[in-house]
Amino acid sequence: MASKTDNTADPLAFLQGGGAMGALIRAYAWNNTALGAPEAWPQSLKTLSALMLGSTQPMFIIWGTERIWLHNDAMTPVMGKKHPGALGQHALDVVWSEARDALAPLFANVFAGTPVQMDDIALELDRYGKLEEAHFAFSYTPVRDESGAIGGLFGACIETTERVRTEREAKEEGKRFQQLFDQAPTFMAVLRGPDHVFEYANPGYHALVGHREVLGRSVAEALPEAAAQGYIALLDNVYRTGEAYNGRGLKYAVQITPGAPFDDRYVDFVYQPIRDARGEIDGIFVAGVDVTSREFAAVPTRRSPNWPIASAISKTLTSSPTPPPKCSDARLKSAAPVTAPSIRPPRPSTSPATGTCRAYKASPASCTFAITAATSKT
Repeated sequence: MASKTDNTADPLAFLQGGGAMGALIRAYAWNNTALGAPEAWPQSLKTLSALMLGSTQPMFIIWGTERIWLHNDAMTPVMGKKHPGALGQHALDVVWSEARDALAPLFANVFAGTPVQMDDIALELDRYGKLEEAHFAFSYTPVRDESGAIGGLFGACIETTERVRTEREAKEEGKRFQQLFDQAPTFMAVLRGPDHVFEYANPGYHALVGHREVLGRSVAEALPEAAAQGYIALLDNVYRTGEAYNGRGLKYAVQITPGAPFDDRYVDFVYQPIRDARGEIDGIFVAGVDVTSREFAAVPTRRSPNWPIASAISKTLTSSPTPPPKCSDARLKSAAPVTAPSIRPPRPSTSPATGTCRAYKASPASCTFAITAATSKT
């Protein structure tokens, strides 16, 4: 005697369960379709139907020359308003007629015995009263019946429309930001990983480093002079600690090719750590401005061709056997102002020289030179 749990006598046991779609399939008038009564279905179709109804992944079956459509509960959200009317209908002529041109060649390959798999297919589908772009990752597998012929297609899919849309929007936003960065008057770069590999550099950055090829290369490889000047050590510290670094008026001696002369540049910049979705540092954002002109304006002698001459004159005066007059000398108090911008010593307290010692924050040599210049006019 069969037990109460023995369903071998039930010809529709393979359609048990399956939630709402299981109930719909059991109640459907299959005798009015090319498939006929479920109890007479090929064993391969029965087996796949049981597998489909028991799965939580969106699955479907297309069977026979009439391309009859069946699907499970997980596939219902994918169907939209096509559910539940799609059940038992022709897959191409009725269910997905709006996408026939795209799907027909794929179905033909499967029914010819060739499986099809794609990580992304874009289809224009009418699931909610209008055509909308939809994306799927899927696999179509040919299924043989008892005679060995291809009897149907077994499909499994995952809708990726939202992910694709989100990635596309992020990509478009990235392009907009890149356009802004490209147009920025400052220099910017994005470095990735502990080796600080260039992922992005804007035109301002390329100009700073002499238009060398940097993308895809580490800072050490692309800009070897930066390592020698301590900039990679700063990057390493930011990457390790997660603390941003702000530099102001730092010198960067650019050497475009090995053995070439150095070009001194002065920069204000920030190294800002970049964190991934888990909060871990995976890169550094570099942003700054070339302030070379500002630094030269503050200290004109940085580039003055006369500065070596001024330095020599100052040394000569300080080594003279005749002591120069002191700053308290009465002659200095009545001296007329004098200006010597091309040879004045570093960093006067004001831009023009005044002819008094108070105008300089410098060494005795500087004071001596100022006095000499002032008294020569008396």
